[in-house]
Amino acid sequence: MTEQLSKSSLLSLASPYDIESTCQKIGAALAPLGFTLLFTVDHAAAAAKVGIVMPATRVLFFGNPANGSPLILQAPTLAIDLPARVLVAQDTSGKVKVSWNDPAFLQQRHGLSVPALAALGQTLASALA
Repeated sequence: MTEQLSKSSLLSLASPYDIESTCQKIGAALAPLGFTLLFTVDHAAAAAKVGIVMPATRVLFFGNPANGSPLILQAPTLAIDLPARVLVAQDTSGKVKVSWNDPAFLQQRHGLSVPALAALGQTLASALA
């Protein structure tokens, strides 16, 4: 049986910055927490390669093996949600929104506390203030 992912499992914030600045501020804010930007998936660039025009949409993948690896040992299913992902998307009017998995959702989904990810939302809010 498959569970439907609801929007309530995602948290979002509006960013007052353009997409480039938003991505840079997120990276700078997460680095002191031990998160390293591993890679970025640029959906708009990929769409452009096949002739589809879409607003800027990027998924930033951040890892912190010192925190994540022990958690994956406790709950191997957590590996499906790690490394942590942050969606940065611009709508057609140019507004930028940042979204990420709610740590409470991850806790419920995998049956464990994820304190490193709990700090993610507070850090993102601070970075975008």
